Amino acid sequence: MNDSPLKILLTEDGSSEAGVSLRTFSTTTGRGEQVYLVSKPTSLLEALQKHRPDVALLQMSVLQPDPAATVSHLHECAPEVALIIWAEPADKEIAAQCIQAGAKDHLLEGFVDARTLDRILRTAIAGKAYAPPKTRKNPARMLRTNLLLLPGATRWSGRDWPAVR
Repeated sequence: MNDSPLKILLTEDGSSEAGVSLRTFSTTTGRGEQVYLVSKPTSLLEALQKHRPDVALLQMSVLQPDPAATVSHLHECAPEVALIIWAEPADKEIAAQCIQAGAKDHLLEGFVDARTLDRILRTAIAGKAYAPPKTRKNPARMLRTNLLLLPGATRWSGRDWPAVR
C-alpha cells in the first residue's frame, strides 16, 4: 500500500475514542498525517470542500438526526472523499445504512487499533471496503448451486446425477 501521509477529516463531539485512536495512529505510523477536526455538522461540508481530505472519519453522533441522509448528501457533494463511519456497537445497523448511502466502511468503538485503522483507511481510499479474508469455497458446490438456479433445473442427489457421455 501507499505509505504517503493521509489527509484525514475527523468529526467528533469529544466524547468518543475516535480522536484518541487517530492521534495514536498518527504517531504510530510516523508519516505525518494531516488531521482536520470538525465538531459541528453545519461546518462539515465546508471543511470537506476546503481541506479536500483523502478520507473523512465521521462519528455517528455528529451525523444526527438522520445519519444515512447526511452521508448520502456528503457523498453527492464530495464523491472523491472516502467516508468512514465511526459508531458505537449499538449503532451497527445504522452504520450499515450509511454504507448503503455511500460510506465506504464503518468502525466500531472499542474494536479498533492503529494497525486496523491504517488498513481500513487505506483500503477505503483505494476504493474498496475492507473485507476480512474469506474461506475458500468448494468450486463443485458453487457450480451445482448455480446450475440449480437455471430455469427448469432439477435437483439431483449425489448418486443420482446423470452420467456424462
